[in-house]
Amino acid sequence: MASKLSGLGAVTGTNADDLVYLASTQDAGTSYTSKRIKISNLFSSVASGTDLGTFTGAVIADNASVKAALQALETALESEVTNRASAITTAVNNLVDSAPGTLDTLNEIAAALGDDPNAAATLTALATANEVHIDNAVSLTGVAKDATNLGTFTGSTVTDSKTIKEAIQLLETAIEAEISNRAAAVTAENTAMLAAVAAVQADVNQNESDADAAVAANEVHIDNIATLTGLAKDSTSLGNFTGSTITNGTVLKTALQELETAQEAIDAKTVDSGNNVNVLVANTTPDSTPATFYFLAVDAASGAIKVVNKDFVEVE
Repeated sequence: MASKLSGLGAVTGTNADDLVYLASTQDAGTSYTSKRIKISNLFSSVASGTDLGTFTGAVIADNASVKAALQALETALESEVTNRASAITTAVNNLVDSAPGTLDTLNEIAAALGDDPNAAATLTALATANEVHIDNAVSLTGVAKDATNLGTFTGSTVTDSKTIKEAIQLLETAIEAEISNRAAAVTAENTAMLAAVAAVQADVNQNESDADAAVAANEVHIDNIATLTGLAKDSTSLGNFTGSTITNGTVLKTALQELETAQEAIDAKTVDSGNNVNVLVANTTPDSTPATFYFLAVDAASGAIKVVNKDFVEVE
């Protein structure tokens, strides 16, 4: 049954206990009849007509007036609203926690997930694929998956059961120590090499000094040879000769060649064709007279020594 205040009909009389007047309709507003609610009807379940009696809850106090009861309800409702708002704020803050401003709403989180309704399945597939990469990386390390250290080593540089960082640190320390030792060794070797070079340089200097002295001594010998040749030092020819056999301004080899040629020409003049008489040897012991012998004579025309028969001398 619907009610409409504008459909109230005229009331010809009222009672002191009348509280509310209503228009009642049963034909969708075509006609209305007046209805009234009396105070006695409103508090029909209340023993006293001045208060509301007792309540089973804790919000409204017993024997409260209508206003007091409404005030208690209002206060409780507003307190609950405040508490609910605080609880909701706390719950939201706990949900957001320390999320950045771009990820503190469900819409932002959905956008970050690519608005993928199957994000969990997608992430699971990616995790599965990454697991393969993880397994490969583990295989690369040479230790078992989920191992917390590198296990044992056969050498003495990296001690057993070290993490990767600890192993790298040990290697770094060993390498730096080796570099330092090598540097010291190189320094010592360089010092020794410098000392050896200095000794060699001293020998070179001494050799140069000795060579200079030898050169100076040889210079004296050269000067003496030059004096012996009868020529000035550094002369390039034998100069002039007073005779006609050696050409003036010639070198030693050419002069020797000219002398050789002249000597051979003289030798040719001392030998008659077909004979071999070119050396006369004196003999202090007289020989017996041979049955046949020859005389040597000088040809006045050519100066050549000729062999003549003894008979020619006897005839002349």
